[in-house]
Amino acid sequence: MIIDITKLEVGTTHVAESFSADGLDFDYRDYHLADDWRLEVDIHKNSRAVIQMTGTIRGTVQVYCDRCLKPFAFPVEQSFDICMLPVPPDLQAHDLELGEDQLNENYYVEPAINLKQIVREQIILELPLKMICAEDCAGLCYKCGANRNETVCDCDLSDRDPRWSVLLELKKKMNENN
Repeated sequence: MIIDITKLEVGTTHVAESFSADGLDFDYRDYHLADDWRLEVDIHKNSRAVIQMTGTIRGTVQVYCDRCLKPFAFPVEQSFDICMLPVPPDLQAHDLELGEDQLNENYYVEPAINLKQIVREQIILELPLKMICAEDCAGLCYKCGANRNETVCDCDLSDRDPRWSVLLELKKKMNENN
């Protein structure tokens, strides 16, 4: 999925492509891409070789719950709007410093844009920092390691680590104020 900018005409080109999860070389937190993925993107090139890409990526990622460690499928449908600018001839790509208003801009050096790299980036941006399989996931027992969604253990959970006492007191105060 390489777009050769030199062969791209001025105007808008629509790209719709399905691709297998194996073809993306996705390597993030031991997650795996499941089934086929779909990319639809409108690529607009102006006369100054500025590329505006607006599109959507859809698919499923096999992730692990951060509470119980069980794998589950996380659907991704990420819309994106990316501006690709040619690197000015007097600068190198690693010399560029972006301001806050330029965070959706990217620079390209070669006359080609790798859409696979953009797809991988958009998938990672769509994933939450904390993966939870269900809102009511009970997680693992901190003493015996049993999955509390699947079994009830006989561990005495009233004996807590004293280092958490400050946070427990803060939680009580917060609940009293609500």
